[in-house]
Parts: sequence; C-alpha cells; structure tokens
Amino acid sequence: HNTGKSTAGLYIMVRKLYELSCYINIPRLFQLMSNTLICFIYFTVSKSQAELTGFGQMKNIIDTIPYFREQFPRNDRLNSMLVFPNRMLFLYGSSTEHAIGLNVIGSILDEANFFQQGAQDPTKTQTDYNKISNLYTSIINRGKSRFLTNGKDNSMSVLISSNTTNKSFTDSR
Repeated sequence: HNTGKSTAGLYIMVRKLYELSCYINIPRLFQLMSNTLICFIYFTVSKSQAELTGFGQMKNIIDTIPYFREQFPRNDRLNSMLVFPNRMLFLYGSSTEHAIGLNVIGSILDEANFFQQGAQDPTKTQTDYNKISNLYTSIINRGKSRFLTNGKDNSMSVLISSNTTNKSFTDSR
C-alpha cells in the first residue's frame, strides 16, 4: 500500500467524513439551512490529475471500508463525485472556480508546489504562486465563514507537497 503524504491526507478526510456522518442533521451543527450541501474537495494541478490520483484513491478507500458500504454508502451509480447521505459530497478540482458557492468543510491541496512547475519564466512562476496562494486562502476563508462555531473553525484543510525550493508555496506557508 502507498502510505505517503497524499494518502495520509485522504485518511484525515475519511475520518472527518466519518465523524460528520454520525450526526443526523449535519448543517444544523453549523447553523446552516438543513438542505445545505456539505463538501470535501481534493485539489491538485489539473482536474484530470485530481481524478487519476487523490480523487480516484479516495473512491477506492471509501469503497473498501465496511462502514461506508453498509452504514453511510455513497451513490455508486455516480463516479464523477462521491455523493453520500445527508447532502455530503466529495469532489475534485484544480482552481478556485471549482469551489465557488460550495460549503467546503474539508479540502486537500495536493502537490501545491507543482502548480509552479515548468516555469523558467519568473513571471509565470509568480503567476502560479499567486494562483495557489489565492486558492489556499479562498478555501481557508470559505471554511471559516461557514463552519465557525463558538470561535472554533470546524473546517479542515490539508496542504501537501514536497518542498521543492526555498521560494516554494509550502516553504513560505
């Protein structure tokens, strides 16, 4: 089994999903309307990469855990996203636009430094650095704005990447 950084991040989200699944009305925990969608998102450099890596791995993990097969099953007729009972979703994306309007309680930003990949051009590196920084900030702010109760941020964001240079996003973070 692969037990690297990305896998650890996925299991952290599995645990958060499990904890929330123990409640009947999850949105009410956060003073949200009862029909509110609660989302987890896996981000990486491209949507196709996300589907092939973390999202695909998450689907496999969920499908092998008896609790998620028997007590809190996903809609197995839909594979472009993981749809669970009580309006819980696990999606994937590569940019801020993929989270617009969503109530993101859990996110993984994987291979953050590789959003800058292939950039010998310093302006391209800066543009990509700004893109990842904006994505990360947007997700953090989105979680705090929706899932803050009694001063506690109940959202969770996992930032994963190898530290490629001393100017990388994870190094500055």
